[in-house]
Amino acid sequence: MAPAKQNIAPVVQREVAPLAVAVAAAVFAATFFTTSVVDVPLLWLDPVRGELSFGHRPSTVAIDWYGRTLMSGLAWGLAWFVTPLAVRKSPTRETLRVAVGWLAISFLFAAGLYAFSLWGRRPKPEPLPSWYEAR
Repeated sequence: MAPAKQNIAPVVQREVAPLAVAVAAAVFAATFFTTSVVDVPLLWLDPVRGELSFGHRPSTVAIDWYGRTLMSGLAWGLAWFVTPLAVRKSPTRETLRVAVGWLAISFLFAAGLYAFSLWGRRPKPEPLPSWYEAR
């Protein structure tokens, strides 16, 4: 009687999960950083008019956080889906260390960029409308 072939796919998939999390998180942070440095079309929210627009920075007051987070989330999902498909065997501890290292580096770049750009910023308030009367 021949020994039954053991299906190792679930074991490999379970062992790939930490690698997929680290790779996907690194891709999220790297995409967030890259879209901050490189001018790419994003989804923008104009809070004054309450409108969404897609493209490069509009000439009005606009918030890019939603578009940047959406793009980074899509990149995260793609990395989460592709990583287990690309891995053929269980990752080693060294592979996990490298993935977590890239996660830390990409997170520090993204956080450092925003800390640097927001640290000394003093936004100018908009002028009051002509019809406004102080009480």
